Amino acid sequence: GPRGHAVFTAFANAGGLPGISFPCRPSRSGLPIGVQVVGPYGGDERLLQLAAQYERAHPWADRWPAID
Repeated sequence: GPRGHAVFTAFANAGGLPGISFPCRPSRSGLPIGVQVVGPYGGDERLLQLAAQYERAHPWADRWPAID
């Protein structure tokens, strides 16, 4: 179903752990790929810093798929 991917977040949700996801480089065929990172309890700021650091090293805001 449309929320089938949510089975991968149950452990973080149950533990009250912070999580963040961000886009990575698309696959060779152009499909989107993302990374989800889960941190320790109370590690929200650390995750935000990690994501910001990744975005500076691998900017993605200007990447848009071709619309036919």
